[in-house]
Amino acid sequence: MNYWFSADCHFGHESIITYCKRPFKTLDEMNNVIIKRWNERVKKDDWVFHLGDFCLRNTSDKDIKRYKADYYLKQLNGHIILLNGSHDSRNMVKTCIKGIDIRLGGYNVHLVHDPRDIKGGFDFNLVGHIHEKWKVKEFSVEVLNALLDKVVCINVGMDVWNFYPISIVEIIKIYHSFEKKKVPIFTSTGQKLFRHGDILFYWNRGVPVPQSLQVGLTENCTLSCKFCSVVNRSKKYVIDYDSLVEATKAFNYLGIKTVEITGAGDPLLYPQLNDYICFLLTHKLKVGLITNGIGINKLLNKDLLKDMSWIRISANVLDYRDEIEIPEGFTGTLGFSYCWTEGLSTKEQLLRIKDIALKNNVKYIRLVPNCLSTKEELQKQHDFLEPMAQEVGEPLFYQKKMFDTPNNCYWGYIKPFLYPDGYVYPCSSTVLNPDADKQFNTSYRRCHWTEIKKVWEEMPIKSIIDTSRCLHCVFTEQNETLEYALNKQEHEDFI
Repeated sequence: MNYWFSADCHFGHESIITYCKRPFKTLDEMNNVIIKRWNERVKKDDWVFHLGDFCLRNTSDKDIKRYKADYYLKQLNGHIILLNGSHDSRNMVKTCIKGIDIRLGGYNVHLVHDPRDIKGGFDFNLVGHIHEKWKVKEFSVEVLNALLDKVVCINVGMDVWNFYPISIVEIIKIYHSFEKKKVPIFTSTGQKLFRHGDILFYWNRGVPVPQSLQVGLTENCTLSCKFCSVVNRSKKYVIDYDSLVEATKAFNYLGIKTVEITGAGDPLLYPQLNDYICFLLTHKLKVGLITNGIGINKLLNKDLLKDMSWIRISANVLDYRDEIEIPEGFTGTLGFSYCWTEGLSTKEQLLRIKDIALKNNVKYIRLVPNCLSTKEELQKQHDFLEPMAQEVGEPLFYQKKMFDTPNNCYWGYIKPFLYPDGYVYPCSSTVLNPDADKQFNTSYRRCHWTEIKKVWEEMPIKSIIDTSRCLHCVFTEQNETLEYALNKQEHEDFI
């Protein structure tokens, strides 16, 4: 059984051929082609939502049967649900349905005939009425009499789909294609710094204000992935909860707005995870979570899910287990990541992950190379993974990882990493350096959590570490942006 969507058939409406420049010479040709194409796709047990203007009485047609909806419904496959359209009050369509809210394929969708009646608070709206004018558009609508919500509208009308109904799978693909610039939205880039003028303002004056805190809660993990960048960690560290709260309070005092709960191990194994998330939300901090998802519906309090900003699940779990666990009731941004692993990864696996993503309202799949590779090996992975990602298609995208050595290390001022050992590290990529030995090496410690305020408030800005060690830095772009903003430039008024 499949679900199909259509609108604006206008059976029996001869003038619509001229109005909308339909490619038919006669009314009979139009009626017959639409019926034929409908039945080519729709099977008898399928369901079809028709979003208004199903048929219309044609004044030149003497056969009264041909302006009754039943005349056409009997010729069409599927269980058909008719919504009211602009002309349906005078064509004997017996429906009083103005709009329908449905959840299908993991998406919340509002169905309505006229785009002027769309609603906010849904993943997207399906509409008709505008015939050949456009396929997809985004509108701003008022929600709760105050907030503006961006609403993506997809026109399911016959005129823009070659007079075929379209499936929910096609609609989801269209929706993802319309979402632009996924890489800057869903990854850490230097470009995002320019959205935080307050940070750059203070930074330019020698005052470091952290924006986001990365927190590793435990070194324990449920998997032993081949690409793990901290494979040699001690597996003994679990941060004391009281210390975690006090460290977070210190960073909150300094100005952080977000907390990214991430790896070292898997954060779902931290005993006080729910308490910590509750603490963060109570202090008005936005929360993101990176996990392999194993046990997420048992270990994570569902009442917290509605207020979390995003969750990114490692789809590499499919290299070791049969399924990805999807958080139930989560309404924020759900994403997948997948690290290409020689000997395990295949294009077929990526297609399987994409299928799971499309069925569960996953906004993106971030494909990355194996960062344990050498520079030469990375380039080889780029050469074949970029075209493969294009073949697999959205919502999957490929994020290049490029190793470089920055002049100075400043990123840890803006996005520090608090490790389960209670120490603050410059960033998450120190583990990739050859002398780190695939762990958060103690030689990269910046300060203990008890020294956070002292380091940020009392000490002048300087390179956090000797960057000659940072042969595999992946934050060079961010460091260069901060270095440029910190130091006075000659003729800087000439932009």
